[in-house]
Amino acid sequence: MREIKALITLVSLKLRIIARKPSILLVCLAVPVLLSLLAGTTTTKNDYSKLDAAYVDQANNYSSQELLTLLNQGLVNWEEMTQDQAERELQQGAIDGLLIIPEGYGEAEIANQLVDSYSFRFIRGENSVASGMVRENVMVTAVTLASEANQLSTLMALDGAKNISLTEMRDLLRERTAISREKGANLSVNYIGEEEAPEGQIIEIPDYSIDVLFLSIFSLIGGLLLTDTHTRRRMLSVAGGARRDYLSTLLSLAVSGTVLLLLMVSITKLLMPGSTRPDGYLPTMLILLLLMLAYGQIIALIPAAESRIMPASLILLASLVLGGALLRLPALWLAQVGQFIPHGWIMARLSGIDTVLSPALVVVISLAVLVFSYFFQTNSRHITN
Repeated sequence: MREIKALITLVSLKLRIIARKPSILLVCLAVPVLLSLLAGTTTTKNDYSKLDAAYVDQANNYSSQELLTLLNQGLVNWEEMTQDQAERELQQGAIDGLLIIPEGYGEAEIANQLVDSYSFRFIRGENSVASGMVRENVMVTAVTLASEANQLSTLMALDGAKNISLTEMRDLLRERTAISREKGANLSVNYIGEEEAPEGQIIEIPDYSIDVLFLSIFSLIGGLLLTDTHTRRRMLSVAGGARRDYLSTLLSLAVSGTVLLLLMVSITKLLMPGSTRPDGYLPTMLILLLLMLAYGQIIALIPAAESRIMPASLILLASLVLGGALLRLPALWLAQVGQFIPHGWIMARLSGIDTVLSPALVVVISLAVLVFSYFFQTNSRHITN
């Protein structure tokens, strides 16, 4: 009982040491939450799963109805409006594009004018990306109809088609087209008259890397704060002092790290109710905390506290980069090499990649490292002398 009280007292003292540095907790809590909110806002802004567009059907004939029927089968939500209303909606950014189907759409007296009769007018919206997606959807659909009409015109002009109606010929053509598509036939579309948009470099940051990064930073800084060489020398002069100091340090870091993790998850969930996390997120992050505790105690073997910061930071940075916690690395890298790096193992588990080392084995290895670190720390010259 006396041992437990002494341990609780030491834990409370060490938690006060961490509390004296509120900037650390604030940065490691506020920054990841703000970054998550920024990422969520950007994702919502760039969500093109729902596109809205309007059309003005001035033709109101069979061809225009065919075009609209095909367009309504896609992902774009089409709504009929008057031209004045549609142009106002377009200027206000309420819709991503406006399709104007002119009179006589799909109607031609001679075959040479047939393809030209399928021309239309499309007005872009303010969002160039969304508008471009709507435009491509319309163009591909219109090209399909024009191509079908051209083929029907050619087929109906054949001598053997005199006893076949246009409707029957269209059904036969679509049946044969479906068979050809199943065999791998496709239609290539070349856009003429517009320059290609320049390709920009895309840096992809994996999900949950923000939590992994800042929990690692907090654990490292907390470990450097609590593993003071002079304090350990004084504790060694007391019976059982080294053991109490070591356990209290680990418990303090574990408690503060767990509180930080729960706060990050809770605040993010409160501010972004739609946010989700993978199965096993909390257990995996707690294993990360355990790994960082073991890493911090290995770093504590370096004699001077001032000389620990640089190597500790460089090693942590290397683990974050090679483990794919800063920039998304190929799944093949994580599966073959990255999973054997501490942060790579964490990212692999969060990404749903099977790992050679099971969570239980990683926990055992981490605990073994903590035991060996305790042995080496209590027998290191820079502490015992």
